[in-house]
Amino acid sequence: MSDRVVITGAGIAGLTLGYKLAQAGRQVLVVEKEKVVGGLARSYCYGEYLFDVGPHRFHTEQPEITAFIHEVLGGDYLIIDRRSGVRMFGQYFDWPLTVGSILKMPLATLLLVGLDLFLGSGGEGNFEEYIIKKYGKTLYRVFFKPYTEKFIGLPCDQISREWAITGIERAVIDKKIQSADLISFTRSVLKTDAPLKFIYPKSGGIGRFAELLAQGIKRFGGEVRTCSEIEQLVVDRGKVSRVIIDGETVECGQIVWTAPPQQLLSLLGLGLPDLEFLPMLLFNYEISGRPLVTYQWCYYGDEEVPFNRVSMPNAFNPLLAPEGKTGICVEVSGEVAAENEGSLDLRIRRALVKVGLLPDVDVITKVHIERVANAYPVYRLNYQEEIDKVNVAVAAYDNISLLGRTGSFWYNNMDHSIEASFNLAAKMLTEENVSPPNNSP
Repeated sequence: MSDRVVITGAGIAGLTLGYKLAQAGRQVLVVEKEKVVGGLARSYCYGEYLFDVGPHRFHTEQPEITAFIHEVLGGDYLIIDRRSGVRMFGQYFDWPLTVGSILKMPLATLLLVGLDLFLGSGGEGNFEEYIIKKYGKTLYRVFFKPYTEKFIGLPCDQISREWAITGIERAVIDKKIQSADLISFTRSVLKTDAPLKFIYPKSGGIGRFAELLAQGIKRFGGEVRTCSEIEQLVVDRGKVSRVIIDGETVECGQIVWTAPPQQLLSLLGLGLPDLEFLPMLLFNYEISGRPLVTYQWCYYGDEEVPFNRVSMPNAFNPLLAPEGKTGICVEVSGEVAAENEGSLDLRIRRALVKVGLLPDVDVITKVHIERVANAYPVYRLNYQEEIDKVNVAVAAYDNISLLGRTGSFWYNNMDHSIEASFNLAAKMLTEENVSPPNNSP
């Protein structure tokens, strides 16, 4: 059996693992079905405009991961301050909330939020119960419920509490903001003033990081194949010994799967788990001039607004659009994403003016629509049971590993995927070093 490691998926997790293994001298083959690398951390290029798949940036408090990001980017990076917001009550608030933004809330809402600090609640078995217990009924009703149900397309009582825990952590990012409950959140907001710092590529979008990882894999002797898919897995004595890629048989020693686990189980001839990924529709608008709101990204929970979040690439890197122009990436998901693209485009244009992002629709010069499959794992109430079934099924094979946001059905950030890849690379390299020698002639 070959000692080649075949990695399916050229997102951040797969590329980081491939980079670390190839750097250590292992045979590596990364297989990516799209024509460009990066997965959910790719960039779209339209002439002089660059758009990411929503807001991406690097932030970590782990020196090893920071050092790796610098290693890959070299000196090709910017250090930028965080500027993000949320729209509620018909106006914009900084996010995470600051003292100044809290005081902008209507007095009646402030009083109700204050009252929630002293009122207990019931259980926390699902998203709705968890949020009400931790943040109170007012913030749940005003923001968490409308935003979440519009975003995922499910009632909050049908969503796991883990989505609340993980989702809030992803949205806040800043470890100085304590989001365990309303009291600790309020206390940390009162203390926090310095903006969070991000690392972002200087010569392109976030996809530049993935491109450099792929170049590194090739430089270390590995291979990255785009526009390719694994069509078949050949199993011998509890191990995958060969894979069929676009009709070609490739021997392998280990398989690392970062694509949806349903695809892996289907290739293995096993039953499909009851797991669902949320697709996303992106409307990438080319704009003449600048938007009226200067956030890097902003959340929208209002039901009459068809999008969930917008991001402004130029606010991360001014070189992502021609001088005097900018881009706006608009994210749509849930039931809204099933609407006709043409009519939805018109709704979005009007909404961008209504929420005060643009002075009028005439500043929009072009739109590029992108469909992104498997953007978010959907944490239904039974998701943990189903992913446990997947893990048990995969554990029956000695040389298959799940990895990354999609492969592990794990809503995470890029630094978490890098860390998971570090851990798996260390495990694989350690096992290789302690394996018995091959004494065959």
